[in-house]
Amino acid sequence: MTPTKRTWLFALVCVSVRIAIAALTHTVLPNIVHHVGGGAWSVPYFLVSVGFLRNTLREKPIGFFGGEAWWASNRKYHAFLWFVAAVLVALTLDVTYEVAAVLLYVDVAIGVGTRITLHRDVTK
Repeated sequence: MTPTKRTWLFALVCVSVRIAIAALTHTVLPNIVHHVGGGAWSVPYFLVSVGFLRNTLREKPIGFFGGEAWWASNRKYHAFLWFVAAVLVALTLDVTYEVAAVLLYVDVAIGVGTRITLHRDVTK
């Protein structure tokens, strides 16, 4: 896969999915968690955190789409933010969903900020 395609996948898939997860954490999850599943909704957040931690410890140089993992130095921050979000979701308190969502938005901002800071040209 070309670097240009990977850049577009990052922008259109990775960023979009993470924004959607943060938005759902804040808007939808508080309305359904008390009726269906309770704290079990935190499991996917924990799994994402463990995935980031695993890749951090393995120092995996290749990303999900097969290119250089230019965000590798941020994986520890991603793991931490997703872990804290998981704990907050597990608490099933209305205010904790809002805080968890903010942390997930911060996670997106770190990724986008890193991409911009690295001055990666979309046409490379």
